[in-house]
Amino acid sequence: MKSSRLAGALVGLSLWTLAPAASAQAPSLQPRLAADKRAQRELPAGTPVERLVVKFHEGSRVRLRGESLVSLAAERSESERSLLANRGLSEARLSRDVRSVQALLERAPRIAAPRRLFSEAELTLELRKEFGEAQSGRQLADLNLYYEVPLLPRTTAEDVADLVAELNALDSVEVAYVQPPAEPAMVNFGMDEALRSLLAAVDISPTTPLYESAQGYLNAAPTGVDARHAWTVPGGDGAGVRFVDIEGGWRTTHEDMPGLFTQLGSQINDLGWRNHGTAVLGAAVGVGNAYGVRGIAYGATTGVSGIGNQSAASAISSAASAVGRGGVILVELHAQGPADSTPCTCNQGQCNYIAMEYWQGEFDAISTATANGVTVVEAAGNGSANLDEGAYGSAFNRSVRDSGAILVGASGATTRAPTCWTNFGSRVDVHGWGESVVTMGYGDRFGSAYGEDQYYTSSFSGTSSASPIVAGSAISIQGAVRARGQGSLDPRAVRSLLVNTGTPQASDSRKIGPLPNLRKALQAGLLPINRYRSFQVVTPNFTNRYMRHSGSLGYTEVVDGASSTTLKQDATFKIVPGLADASCYSLEARNFPGSYLRHQNSRVRLDTRNGTALFDQDATFCARAALDGSQNVSLESRNMSGSYLRHRNGELWVEAIANTQGDRQDATWAVVTPWWRNGLELPVNTYRSLQVVTPGYTNRYMRHSGSLGYTEVVDGASSTTLKQDATFKLVPGLADASCYSLEARNFPGSYLRHASDRVRLDARDGTALFDQDATFCAQPALFGTGASFESYNFPGRYLRHSDAQVWLAGGGAAAGWDRAFSFSEDASWNVVSPWAP
Repeated sequence: MKSSRLAGALVGLSLWTLAPAASAQAPSLQPRLAADKRAQRELPAGTPVERLVVKFHEGSRVRLRGESLVSLAAERSESERSLLANRGLSEARLSRDVRSVQALLERAPRIAAPRRLFSEAELTLELRKEFGEAQSGRQLADLNLYYEVPLLPRTTAEDVADLVAELNALDSVEVAYVQPPAEPAMVNFGMDEALRSLLAAVDISPTTPLYESAQGYLNAAPTGVDARHAWTVPGGDGAGVRFVDIEGGWRTTHEDMPGLFTQLGSQINDLGWRNHGTAVLGAAVGVGNAYGVRGIAYGATTGVSGIGNQSAASAISSAASAVGRGGVILVELHAQGPADSTPCTCNQGQCNYIAMEYWQGEFDAISTATANGVTVVEAAGNGSANLDEGAYGSAFNRSVRDSGAILVGASGATTRAPTCWTNFGSRVDVHGWGESVVTMGYGDRFGSAYGEDQYYTSSFSGTSSASPIVAGSAISIQGAVRARGQGSLDPRAVRSLLVNTGTPQASDSRKIGPLPNLRKALQAGLLPINRYRSFQVVTPNFTNRYMRHSGSLGYTEVVDGASSTTLKQDATFKIVPGLADASCYSLEARNFPGSYLRHQNSRVRLDTRNGTALFDQDATFCARAALDGSQNVSLESRNMSGSYLRHRNGELWVEAIANTQGDRQDATWAVVTPWWRNGLELPVNTYRSLQVVTPGYTNRYMRHSGSLGYTEVVDGASSTTLKQDATFKLVPGLADASCYSLEARNFPGSYLRHASDRVRLDARDGTALFDQDATFCAQPALFGTGASFESYNFPGRYLRHSDAQVWLAGGGAAAGWDRAFSFSEDASWNVVSPWAP
């Protein structure tokens, strides 16, 4: 049986309960819905196609070796064998089908031999699948099962229709399809000759005016996203968040272009592509300076992923890998889809162009990205299409399949009304300006005489201009979350936050969703998932009271440092994804795991989850901008719209709120550091070692050396000194017995502590400051299983390894030991059996 790549580094160590042993049975996953190849619709006659894609069924483990497709039966895992058996596929049948696919692909009008659709290494894709499933609880596609054949120029869908049908007739093939070339989702992308001639000027260097005041989409609601408010919030400029744009080209030397941390794939050498990508980056992340434009998330760390030498699906996958958990990617493409019944009254050259996730490869790439914590923003397309129509099968039916991406429609500038060409429907989540976007590129506003490095436009348009506005908003939210020391939001939570706090679209039967409102989104609480918090009353004269449970009912009560352990635990709740809606929240009791606050006959109770849909709905609350107008949060009942969790006479109720300041304050809560600081129970006065969980480094452990904290490879052959240096005694926290301190195995009385953010090993000196610096509160791991160790005196900062050194970090920087990239992984540890018992 194929062993887990994640478990490989754990051989020889018995893991403690926080890190399940490799042999433990994997948790059940929400099954992945296979593509319905019978539901494919024909593309319009004459549609050019550039590749033929084939995906084999899950579990088949078909791989490309040399130029031949082979079924690797000996490497198939038990779960893969089960998937094949459930589909009724025998090894003999699979082998015959693989040979048939190879023969059929040789008949295609192709320019190259079959190749993998995704360019990343097989092991990289396997690891991402495994991690994504562990994090999301959803079965993901094996992206190594996708193959493509690049087709000759001028090949049309009709030319290969019979070949595709033969491929789809094979039992082992999940789906085969042809794919049209992707285009930027900009209206009139090709441009007219007058504009093309305007863009062919000589480069000189005059002073560029500042155009920020003309960027109306930065303005406050209802016309803009209120980016200027976001810039006043720590992290609201996107600092510490990685972002990658996916399309065909960029003018990387433009004077307002941010520095690029990565350039993946290759660009298409075309002026239109370059201007398009440059315009996208200007709106989303243009540099904040004294000239040109300023992007919504100008503090983000930016990269690009070009489709010049790879499929959009491959570009999406590599971009997601580059940004990591908490990062944002933007799919700035659309392509010709089947025709629906909606007439195209404008932009007829892109009639029925639709979002890229219609095609299964792109859908699975996006699903894998979001499962791994990457927020994906995707242009809905400019095809005037109703994505709810039967022409698209169930591709855009969220109840059937949901990639987790944020799909973006387009409105007129300032009107919030759908443009005549935007795609629309229930799957479209939010919208942005689809016209009159001032940004970099094109040269119609400034620079036509000075060369591409100074081009600016007043007329960027399409879902192409709408999508970077939404992407910038998503980056801003993730930046603010990171700055609060909360790690990052799940991509679906970002989507929900944008939808629930946005400015509604103008009345229209074509749904394009609201326009993001960053002021409201950042006021809505951004509650930290799987973290313990207390909820403080904000009503004047009652701010010493906190939400608590007692005798199965909800109350508020005065809590302070002298309060009992029971009261502190009663006033501490774990914020988890909503039981009925993962974009909302449920509040689990700290001292009664599995019991949640819920409403019943309007009274708030604490009850054990009973498995019914009604309980889950009653126990789910959605974060809203504070009703009292403050920076705090209000919690609206998921199944009683307009009713909020509020206190009244010391009791907790769910009720509609009267329009008085007093009632609004009673339904507003400050989410604060928990009264019971520890989020995990570890065995005190026992020796343990702390194992790195960052993929690729799981053979490393925390150790001390020369009075400083490091990580180092430790194994059975390591020296006695190293094994002792990598072993610590978990003792009650020196500053708070509900937390922990880490005492050196070989230097009793010396403890890990932070000083100027560096983690050190020092002898206890009797000061309160030392005790606080040496106290860490164990929390559920920011990544995977295990624990994250949060500083007692700097909440939101955690023990984190970087370049083999151990630091106290919050993940708020673009680079260095406090960088945002891989923060969640680097700040998580497996608590394992000691190397030196």
